[in-house]
Amino acid sequence: MLEQDLYRVLSEFLAEWAKDQEAGFELFHVIGQLQDRSTNELRELLTRFNVPFLFSPSTASRVATYSRSPQIIEAVGGSVDNDVDACDVVIVGAGAAGLTAAVYAASEGIQTVVLAETVSGGQAGNGLECRGTVRVVHLADAHQIAAKAVIVATGIAWRRLRVPRLEALVGSGVFYGAAGSETRAMEGRDVFVVGAGNSAGQTALHLARYAGQVTMLVRGDSLALSMSDYLIREIEATSNISVCLHTEVTDGHGEDRLDALTLHDGLHDRTEQVPAAALFVLIGGEPHTQWLPEAIQRERGYILTGGDVVRDGAHPSRWPLDRAPLPLETSMPGVFAAVDARYRSIKRVASAVGDGATAVRLAHEYLAGERADELVLTPEG
Repeated sequence: MLEQDLYRVLSEFLAEWAKDQEAGFELFHVIGQLQDRSTNELRELLTRFNVPFLFSPSTASRVATYSRSPQIIEAVGGSVDNDVDACDVVIVGAGAAGLTAAVYAASEGIQTVVLAETVSGGQAGNGLECRGTVRVVHLADAHQIAAKAVIVATGIAWRRLRVPRLEALVGSGVFYGAAGSETRAMEGRDVFVVGAGNSAGQTALHLARYAGQVTMLVRGDSLALSMSDYLIREIEATSNISVCLHTEVTDGHGEDRLDALTLHDGLHDRTEQVPAAALFVLIGGEPHTQWLPEAIQRERGYILTGGDVVRDGAHPSRWPLDRAPLPLETSMPGVFAAVDARYRSIKRVASAVGDGATAVRLAHEYLAGERADELVLTPEG
């Protein structure tokens, strides 16, 4: 069996299995309108962190009261207070890689702090400083945390369409990235996907299981240049997916939620307005690494690690030690990078989990080496 065929079979099996696996325990019960911005943000937050919840759509004009992420964390016994000034490892980012790293680090007895905007109320790292063997992470609220090692797992930020009225409707029918918790809310509706890469294709196929009609909007004249053949075949074989080539979104319509899109057909130079329940935008992303210092080597924004780190020559941020960098170690010793933000990484959830676990093992190895260097040997009396 070819790799792409195996992937398709496994994907279909897992999708069917997931549909039948309803959570037996719900920590939260979310009640709200399907297209309400606050309801969607809350559901997306709970889904992102794998918190079991039950969602019930409501026809009432205003049922859901939005709770910010710190309130959700505090409700389950967590803390978002910055009461730690020093630790063994700081993990910047709370996606799959960051959370995996946190779990593994804690299981190893490593004192760990996780920083992310959606978790800590906008206190993710916005600066990194090297002070000898100590790495200091500066937070957005001016707080500082000193650590012996840092794991950067900040991921990527989706490129925006930069259409003002669509930006105003983000969370209320307009979504950047994969469908996530919105899938079931699209039952029987007409939805649109912008993009021509594998992520866009996978999202369209996933939405097609629930939506009445899925329309892919592609600027170019073909999917073949940017999408895998097996995905193209699946899209062509799915009756409720259509592909509009040479087409761009130029405007959005709706007061409290998206209800229509303006599309421009570049080939025939014509514009039309179409009803739309949701728009999912997947047009690539950029690594969230702007907050890092120049001492961290990057290529097009992606962090160089391991064998890619420049160790000699006139590079201003070249590797400073005699030993070679560890596999996920950056050009700043003791700072490691995982998954999406890392140069030449595989942008997949499974890879994120693997990178997170590996980064902790390497950080543990680094910390052990640092402790060994601190030992003072005295002659036997």
